[in-house]
Amino acid sequence: NDYLAITRKRVGVSITKMCYDKYISARNTLYEIIPGNTEVKQITPAMMQNVLATIQSKYRESTTSGIMTKIKTIIKFGMDNGKIQINPFQGLKYSTRTPSIEYLTEDEIRRITDRHFDIERLERVRDLAVFQIASGLAYIDTQTLNPEDIHYDNGTCYIYKGRHKTGVE
Repeated sequence: NDYLAITRKRVGVSITKMCYDKYISARNTLYEIIPGNTEVKQITPAMMQNVLATIQSKYRESTTSGIMTKIKTIIKFGMDNGKIQINPFQGLKYSTRTPSIEYLTEDEIRRITDRHFDIERLERVRDLAVFQIASGLAYIDTQTLNPEDIHYDNGTCYIYKGRHKTGVE
């Protein structure tokens, strides 16, 4: 909770609200497995093995990795501030590899573009999905796209916009 109080101050400065919410979710997941009244100095490697096994039984590898990485950050904060003497992550192994990306086939894209809906809202959702497929933009980048981000050069349309997640154009 001390770490989260400090992290909350960083929202809008160096992290997003969504990132902060993921730390809250990771803490809550930890509390579901280890009782919330357990003092941090009582957390042992065996308890963390149980946390990992429980999370792995509920989530896929990439989600497990994300949750465990956030819990580890919180635990390391406790260690750095003298609240935890023994590293509960000692000997704990979990995958941190990035999952491979599965690309849509031409047929799958055609089925999306050719699909018609009776509900206008679903038509807009389809159009947004097709635009994201064609442009390669992430949802958040599409959501924050402005007319100023769109430029034309010799009849070709270009999008010049920094990625929301990384800031890279």
